[in-house]
Order: sequence, then structure tokens, then C-alpha cells
Amino acid sequence: MEENNSKGNHLNIFYKLKAKLLFHDPPHKMVVLKEGHERIGKVLQDEVLSSFAKGSIGDEERLKRNADRLASSFDRLILHGVEKFHEGGYLDYYRLHNIFKPDESIELKFPDRKTMDELVQRWAEELNKAVSMAAGNPQDRKSTWLAYSTLFALYEIKWYELGLPPSLADTRFPTHTVFDHLYATASASNFFYDNNGVTDVPKGFVVSVDIPGVQSFISHSRKLGDFWAASWIISNLSWRTVWRAIKAFGPDVLISPSPRLNPYLLVSLSNEAEKLGKQDLKKKNLVDILKKSTNELMKMISPYESFSGNDLFELAEITPMIPEKIRFILPKMFYIEDKDGSVKYIEREEDVADLVKVWFREAWKEILEEAGFYSNGDRMKKALREMIKQFGEKVIEEPPFYPRIKVVNVDEVNKNLNKYLEKIGWKVEGGQSSALLSKEGEISPLLWNVLIFLLDKSPTYRLDPIPKAFWVLDDNGDSIVPVYDSDKVDVDKMKFKSWVQCSLCGEEPAIKLGKEFKNDVAKYKEEDLEKILEITGVSRSELEDLPSIIKPGEALGPYCLLRRLLYLEKREKLGFESTDRLVLRSLDLFIKEFDLREKLLQNFIKVVEDQREGVKTNVQLDNDKIREALSLVFSETFSHLGKERYEGFEKAANKLGIDEEEKFINMLEDALRNLKEELKKEKFLANEEDMGKLAEMVSKHFGKDLGRLFEEYLNREENKDEENEKDVRLDRALSLFEAMLRLRRYYAILRMDGDFIGRIVSGKLPLYSEMFTDDGKMRTMKLSEYVKMLYDSMKKNASGEQRVKIEEVEKKAMENAEILEKTIKIREGMHSQYKEFEGIIVSPSYYMHISTSLMLQALRDTMLIRMNEGFPIYAGGDDLNALLPIETSIKAVAELRKSFWYWNEGKDRFAILRIRGDQREESEKDYNLPLREASIPVSSLLPTGRSASLRFAKIKDLTGEEIAEAGELLENEAKESSWSLNGKRVAKDTIVMSDSSDKNISLLPFSLRKDRDIELVIDEVHVGALGRLWMLRLLGMLSGNLPEDAFDQVPSELWNPDNDKKRNALKKLNGYVFKRNISTKRKDEMVNELMRSLEDANAFTAVNSKATEGMVGDSYENLALLYHIFKSIKIMRDLPK
Repeated sequence: MEENNSKGNHLNIFYKLKAKLLFHDPPHKMVVLKEGHERIGKVLQDEVLSSFAKGSIGDEERLKRNADRLASSFDRLILHGVEKFHEGGYLDYYRLHNIFKPDESIELKFPDRKTMDELVQRWAEELNKAVSMAAGNPQDRKSTWLAYSTLFALYEIKWYELGLPPSLADTRFPTHTVFDHLYATASASNFFYDNNGVTDVPKGFVVSVDIPGVQSFISHSRKLGDFWAASWIISNLSWRTVWRAIKAFGPDVLISPSPRLNPYLLVSLSNEAEKLGKQDLKKKNLVDILKKSTNELMKMISPYESFSGNDLFELAEITPMIPEKIRFILPKMFYIEDKDGSVKYIEREEDVADLVKVWFREAWKEILEEAGFYSNGDRMKKALREMIKQFGEKVIEEPPFYPRIKVVNVDEVNKNLNKYLEKIGWKVEGGQSSALLSKEGEISPLLWNVLIFLLDKSPTYRLDPIPKAFWVLDDNGDSIVPVYDSDKVDVDKMKFKSWVQCSLCGEEPAIKLGKEFKNDVAKYKEEDLEKILEITGVSRSELEDLPSIIKPGEALGPYCLLRRLLYLEKREKLGFESTDRLVLRSLDLFIKEFDLREKLLQNFIKVVEDQREGVKTNVQLDNDKIREALSLVFSETFSHLGKERYEGFEKAANKLGIDEEEKFINMLEDALRNLKEELKKEKFLANEEDMGKLAEMVSKHFGKDLGRLFEEYLNREENKDEENEKDVRLDRALSLFEAMLRLRRYYAILRMDGDFIGRIVSGKLPLYSEMFTDDGKMRTMKLSEYVKMLYDSMKKNASGEQRVKIEEVEKKAMENAEILEKTIKIREGMHSQYKEFEGIIVSPSYYMHISTSLMLQALRDTMLIRMNEGFPIYAGGDDLNALLPIETSIKAVAELRKSFWYWNEGKDRFAILRIRGDQREESEKDYNLPLREASIPVSSLLPTGRSASLRFAKIKDLTGEEIAEAGELLENEAKESSWSLNGKRVAKDTIVMSDSSDKNISLLPFSLRKDRDIELVIDEVHVGALGRLWMLRLLGMLSGNLPEDAFDQVPSELWNPDNDKKRNALKKLNGYVFKRNISTKRKDEMVNELMRSLEDANAFTAVNSKATEGMVGDSYENLALLYHIFKSIKIMRDLPK
């Protein structure tokens, strides 16, 4: 069906109007404020949009007025009645204040005016170039959509690429940037355009789509690839569902997660341009621009000077970052189907829900395509595809679950809100009346605030999914059978006709590849293997690696098989093969750095020869085969052989024909043990070069702070112990070296989650001077307190005439804030759950700001995990799931928590993009522009804590169960904790540490409240105290029995130090314990230093309120931080292991 031309043109006009909205304020508004910023914005608009939206189009002024009012509704309420200053008397103020904590700010540094003008011109040219490539025929709807979407995606990134800071949206209320406002205006425009064009009455729909049961779906995994695939499926189901809304109306419809600085948007646009580029070469060139900007964005976000690993565009493509819950806007108008051009109307909530269900199914079909389900692919993938088809193709073509859909009808809410406000006559306590809350036209300044509340609490329409059933009773009612009836499964074509329960998820009917043993080696049952060969049509040799994908005896249902297929399809891009890589990576790099390859090889060959009789092998062994087997587990060390992936222990054992993986591991451990003895005899590390290498490796894996401690402790030790005739310093270094050369059996699981994020999103910000009440609840900042905090901070940063102007603004702003607080239950009249006004008013600009902050944090987290040799399973900004090597896990946790508050050493609470040196391509250098070195504050960082769960798990543990356990500990231990220091409390913001081999857990704070401020204590607690003890243990200077000795020697009542007498006793006894457990001639000096570091960490005074089961009894509350430090060292004392 052909697209209706008049309908397509109507949408064309809408895209062009939205494009113009992005220029109603120029990005450097505050610089050109006195020169007529709107005029300059118009000049830039005409230049950038010359290819598809130049000149006057439709009713743009009306749309701009309406969308602008709604986007800046919070500012307008606070600044209502503030008179403009006299001609030329604008408020020159160049600091961006944290929107969540307005007493913190950062200076916006613009270049000199000549350079500024040159850079702005360059920005306009680059945008015009990209938009012109996308535009094509300005009458073609798809080309116009691509042009607008390209503009939307690159508008902000290109500005930052040139080293330019964002302008403030309003210098009188400097809490957000002009980009926040411009993108929020584009988003709000969807309420003011319908089938007839621009409207003054807000209408349309706000939609929430939420996939239920996500944690269960992800945790039902065995392999690393299963986890990644499950998380990627969820993320892409969410994204590809909302992508259809984006393709219909533009990226601005997405409100959470943020479409700004969003690599998923850049990747999707690149794919779209590539498709259209098959007929249009200009669009094909656009792909390179989008990919380059994605790479630039990731580089600017990275905290490291360089980033090694995957292509950054591919990293953005494969990392799950989109949450299971998405929110977006749909205009109340027709919708044109992208695939066939048919026209549908979105008039009712039911229309929205029906559309979302269709989009969700289409998104699922795309995931099947992405997984290679419909392609030929290699033999291994074909085997999995054919196994899935045994369940019937129609079965897998339905998603495993459907979303929960909530819809709020904007027309209805706006009508009811205005009716209620008119009913109460805008009255406030004391009989005052005010025009403050008067609607502007038909737009209430409280509209967005009410919409977001209702979307969560009481939508006008809600559709809950029915869980998918996989089993039912048979016709006789005496047994259960799969829900795969004859219209979905052709029984005659099925080779596997008996069903069992899936061993991965425990829910789906599954095909079981039976197991039998041949020469003590687990193999597939011959009859099952014959069926696989028959349905795939391949030879046995072509499927020799199938047991590494599906173990003999493993039963997998269609959706779990799909995960394996997806992983195989994407494996090359992932750069991660299995948890084996996590346990081997640090050791591999260590062996390579010290050039121990040949020594390891010779020791391993000797072990193989010595144990040949005791190890069954079915291959002829020679040195080349042994070398090749080692290359499968140490790919960096043996990179000269061309191995790029860690194949893991199992494949290495198979290469040598060894029947059990564990036997191979034991042999490798023996070889490493022999290597250590050989190196000791050779006085390895006796030269300064090797000692320097060791210090570098410690800094890289354990962190710079522990690297400094390593060097400090070594330099302090006497070179010789004359009495025992040994080199003490060398002995200490070898102790750590041996720990690093140990074969690992453990890796780390990390779960993190931002605290109180729901409150922040709803505008309930914490009052920092009184953040937590005695029971640990957060104290919400009143609107008047927020306003006062902002202007008090502004006055500190200003002087003279500017300070006078700030005081003028403050006076009126405070009046408005107090009136708003007193307004009689404005929201309660709208809904029974609507409590009296609390917190600040949530506007589109505020919402845009917070979702952008979370998007930037997700990208930052991804980079930090990758640079710590880890694997991100999901990065959502506040949530984070990842796997890490043991060595880097402690360092990674500290970096991730610090970056939630600070991205730079200056401790400014802002997401700061960095441009390091001249990153321009050679072709760009003919532009006479300065080197692009800049630190650009983009958005505020969140003010609340971020709790974590770090769990050390064995490689043979069931990873799904361990990840689930890490999540349980996060929710039930870390997030239930609170820390008190001198009676001042901080809730949550805690890390729980655990080990899968025992039930011990420890709790450590990330922050404590000192005086009025809440401060991070990572350097004092995690490095200064715990890190110091761990380094002493690694150097062989601290007994591993320290925790038990402390718990034996110190009476249980002293661990709750609720008075000075107890605290002093606790210090004294633990000083004695340290002396018993430290081995060095300078024992007194070391103990005194440890005690000082523990006092700096408040280890004797800070207490945790959480009832803890542990070493000192059944259950104790208010245990000293020192107790938990000892519990932590008990868990960490044998790491890396």
C-alpha cells in the first residue's frame, strides 16, 4: 500500500518544525544574549537546515511558544513576575549549578569571542554537511525524518567535539543547560501537533512500557554468553520497540532513557543510513560521520587517556544499556507504517496499547534476525537453528513474554487539572490569591509534573501481560505436555519427540542431548547425535565443537537455545568468550609482561611427561601440541601463534586428549608451582628493572594507591636479615609475585544500584544538612529551601552589580516558592494518592537532565568495566551488572562509586567530557582553529549514594545462582544498611562483600556524614585501611589468621563502641592483636601506622545499624566499622585465588 502523500507531507512539516525548535535558542545563548540571541539562532538555523527546512514553514512561532512554555515550566513558576533588567543589564553569570544539589557549581569556560565565532561557524558547517547527506529529496518523508534525526543526534555531540561548553538555559536560574531546554522543547512539541497541525491545547499520550520478570530471565543462565545474550535481548527489545515510535515521529518522543548522547540512537541511525545508502551514496557517507561521532563520544567519556579493546562503535552496539522500562510520548494523530506506508490513527489509549504490542512483536522478529535465526551461517549455528525449529518456527516467533503497558491521556489530564485549579480559585493559605499558577493559554505549568506522577501511580489505561505458559495438562488430565499444538508444530517433521524440562531456565520444554561415557569422557548419546546430524545435514567433524556450546546431558528449550545462537553470532564483537577469560586474563598478562612464556612451556611439558601414565589421553602428544594447548588459555602470552580468543580450560584439555578438564587444571597448577620454585632459585626480581615491572603490574591490577603502598613497604624493609641470611625485601616481593603467578579459580560478580533514584526522578531531593532522620529515612528538601540554596550559592560566586541583580531575582523567586508550598493540596485533588506538594516541580527540562545524566553514567561505567578487564552484562546509569577478574575488582568498585559523584579530581559533581590534545583528523587541520583541549561540564551527577554487592565465585559454581545471590545481598544487606558517625546517619551507600565458598559477608560504607556534609570515605576505608591490610597480607607481612585472632581476643560487647571507654578499649586490644599478627622488624612503627589509618577511616567510631550474623554471636547491631574491615580481610586474605 502506497504512502498517502498528504499524510506524508503533514509529517514532513512536523519534522521540519521540530528541527527549527532546536535553534530557537543558540547553543551559546549566554554569550550572545545582549546581541539578540533569537536572531543569531535564526541565522544558524537557516545555515544548518538549508538542505531541507530553510525559510518559514507552517505555524512555527505558535508551536515554539507552546512547547517552550511547557519545557521551562519549573523556571517560569520560580521566575514568575521577575522583571527584565534595564537595557543592557542582563545577568552575566557563567556557572552551572548542580540541578540536584544547587549549592555546588562549576564554571563554564568559553574561548575568546573571535575563536568562539570561528568554532560556532565550524559547528554549523559540520552539522549542515551531515544533515545535507541525510536530507535527499526534501519532499520525501523518510529522508526528512533521517535529516531531522541526524540533526537531533549530532547537534550536541558536534558542539562538544569542538571543545565548546554548553550555555546556561537562563542565567537567572542556572541549574540546567540550553541543550536540556532545547531537547525538552522538541519533546514537548509532541503535545501540540495533531492531524490538523499546530494546536494550543496539549494532547497526546505519555507511555510506559515495562518488561516484567527480567531478573529471572537473565539469572537463568549458565555460561557468560547466556547472561550477555539475555541482557542484550531485554535491552534490544526495549530499544527496538521504542525505535518504531522514533521512526514514526522522531527521536524527541523518547523521554527515558535519554535520546541525547545515546549510542543506541547513533548506531540505529547509522544502520538506517546504511540501508537507505544502497540507493543514495550521500547517505552511505553519513554512516562514517555517525560512527566517528560515536567513537568521539566514547573517548570523551572515558576517564583514561586511551581506550584499548573493541572498536568503540561496536562496544556501544553490543553493550546492553537500555533498561526494561522505557517511557515515551506519542502525539494524538495518524501514524504511517514504515514497512508498507499504511496509515493508522492514534486516538485512544487502546490504540496506543495495540500499537505497542505490534511493535514489541516486530522488535522480537528483528532479534531473531540479528541472532541469525533466518540466515544460513556456519555449521554450528545451523545445528542450533535446526534444534530450535524442532519446537516449530511459529513457537520461537512469539516472544517469551509481553510487556506491561501504561498510558496517560494528556487531553484528559490537562482538562481535569485546569478544571480543578479553577475550582479552588488558585487560593493559597491566608486568603491570598495569585496569578502564579494561572494557565498560559491552555497550558498548566503543573501539567508535566502531574503526567509523570500518574504514569507511575494511576495511568488512565493499563494493560498487564499474562505470563506465558509452557506446559498444560493433556486431554486426559493425567500428565503435562508442552504448549506446542499442531498449528505450531509439524509433528511428522520432528526428530526429537520427547520433552523434558529445560535445565537452564527450568520452565521451557526442552530437547535433551543425552549423555554417555566413552573412555571416561562424556559424549552425546549416539542416537541423539545421529538426529542432530540428520536435521543439520553435516558431518561429525563439522560439529566437533558442539559439546562446548551444549554439554552432553544438557536440556535446552527454544529461547535458551536462542541465547546460545545469539552469542555465537556476536562472539567476535564481544571480545569475551567465557568466565575462563576472567580468571586467566591477569595471569596471562603477568606471564607475558615478565617474558615467562618459554619457562612456563618447559615446566608444563615436564609435568605432562611426568604424569603421562596417570592421565588418559587419546592423542599423540608433542611439544607443538602442548604449546598450542597453552595458547588456548594464555592467548596474550602465545599471541605469536595467532590465537586471539581465550578458548578456556575445556578446549585446552581436549586439545591434549585429556578426559577431564580438572586434570588439565591440576597439571597447569603444578607447572606454575614448579616455575615459582625455579624463579626463586634464580633470584628473580633481584634487579631493579623486574622490581619496577612488578610495581607497575600491581598499580595496573590493584590500583595506583596499592601500587604506592607496595613500593612504600618494600622500600622500608631492610635489604638483609643477617641473622637468617636472607634478602627480606626480595622475599616480600616474591611473596606478592607468587600470589600473582597463582592459577585463579575465582572471578568477581559485581551488582550496583543507585540509592533513592525514584525519589530524585520525582523531584524529592535530599536536604544535605539534614539528609537522614534518626530512622534512616531521607529528608526531602522543600522548594523554598532549594531556591534559597541556589541563590545563596550564586551570591557567593558574584560581586558588585551582579550580586545586586541576583538578590533582586532571589526576592521574587522566594516569594513564588513559598506561595507554591502553601497552595492548598493542588495535587491531592487530582488523585487520592497525590500528597500535599513536596519537593521541586518536575518539568520536561528537569526530566531531560536526569535521563541524560543516567545515560552518560552508563557509558562511563561501561568504559570503566572494560578498562578493568571486565565484562558489562548491563549498564543502565544507576544499575550495573558486571563480571570482573579478582585482581581488578576492588579497584573497579572504588572507581565506579567515585565516578557516580565525581568525574574529575577537582570533585565537581558534574559529568565532564574531556578532549585530550589535538584529536582532529589530518583533513580537518586546514581549519585555523586552536587545539581542542577542554573539560566540558555537560550535566549534573546524582546526589545520592550507590550501593554495591561484590561476590567472589568459583569458576565451577553455577554462575546464575551466584549472580542472583549477589543481587539478594545487594537488596537485603547493602541497601538495608545505614552508618552512624557521632550520631549522624547515612542510609544505604554500602558495599556488601561475599564469597561463594562460605557464608561470611562484610559491609563497608562508601560515604559517612562528617559535620554537615556527606563525604566519600573510599580513600580512607577501602584503600587506607582495608587496602593497607590486604597489601601487608600479599607481601607476607600479615598473618592470615588476623580476623579470627581479633574476634577471639576482643570481647563481643566492645564491638559495639557506644562510649569512649569502649572505644579506647577496642583500640588498645586491637593494637595488641596487630602486634601478634604482623611480621617485620619495624613492628611498632607498622602498628602505629595501621592504627592511624584506622582512626582516619573512623573504624573505631562509625557503626553499622544492620543486624549482622557473624563471628561475635548470633546477631549484633551497631557493630564498629573495624569489625567489618576484619570480616572483609577474612574474605580477601587469599585473593587472588
